[in-house]
Amino acid sequence: MKEQKDFSIKGFSEAVFVVNDLQKSKAFYCEVIGWEEVVEESNTSAFNAFWQIENNATVTTCLLQAPASTTGAIRLVEISGIEHSYIRANSQIWDVGGIYDVNTRVKNVHKLARKLHEHHWFGVNEPVEMQFGPFKVYEWLAKSHDGITHALIERLEPALDNDQQTALFSALINASMIIKDHQSELDFFTKILGFEALIHQEDTFDSAKSNVFGMPFELVASTPHVLTLLSADGTRDGTIELASFPELTGNDFSANAAPYNLGITSLRFPIKGMTAFLQHLNAHDIDYIAGGEVELKPYGVVTLIAINSPSGNRFEFFELTDK
Repeated sequence: MKEQKDFSIKGFSEAVFVVNDLQKSKAFYCEVIGWEEVVEESNTSAFNAFWQIENNATVTTCLLQAPASTTGAIRLVEISGIEHSYIRANSQIWDVGGIYDVNTRVKNVHKLARKLHEHHWFGVNEPVEMQFGPFKVYEWLAKSHDGITHALIERLEPALDNDQQTALFSALINASMIIKDHQSELDFFTKILGFEALIHQEDTFDSAKSNVFGMPFELVASTPHVLTLLSADGTRDGTIELASFPELTGNDFSANAAPYNLGITSLRFPIKGMTAFLQHLNAHDIDYIAGGEVELKPYGVVTLIAINSPSGNRFEFFELTDK
């Protein structure tokens, strides 16, 4: 019997990107991609303790969204006055640790890839066709100048009506993690947090061919991969994808997945019933980091906490207070 929960979680509303140069990153997403700055750049120390950084560090943030979107945003963060390193700067897709990528819908990904090359975005492969559950897509995994990977997805079947999309990237729809222990991570999200598995597939490619993972042709037809798409609320907005390669061993970047390091440091989920959620975590012996009540624009004053999944990835949950 499924455990009754007195709280509800929605798909993530934003991904937190810690970057070296906020101005440069903001200019790219706004001027090249066509996103909008919805919370202007500001300095804050409210998150220093929550992010495990010194009080004298300077934190500058802004929030970017796709036009006409209210979710799937990017929170850019620049932290000055500390030493930090990249989470997954020099990695292969089968290396575990850290949040690997964020996903966005695009139109004509082959043409877009050529445009992004001009801005020093490069991928592990050309855009390739891939089947994921009921969806046939072109997908290109491209790493930005910030060392952050974006999965750019052009849906082929069933057809997607996105003619109204004006920016080169849609709002973020998903984020992926490469993990070592698939079952442990899956149990955490489904049995503890109550997420639903929308798609689960254990598969190999049907022939030695170019593939989205950039895997050598000699290995691709014989190397299984496991993919699970998880939803907090049953929708396809703000989902999480767990990916693992049971027969491949690579580097482990889990130790780099700190909230102050450079890369995708966290996903933020709106929640209702925070008190019940904390009681639920305590009942299951899940540690959490309390951020207290802070102003998180544009939402207002929120109660904020963070938890780490078994693979060491950080997820933040916030509830709007009555203040």
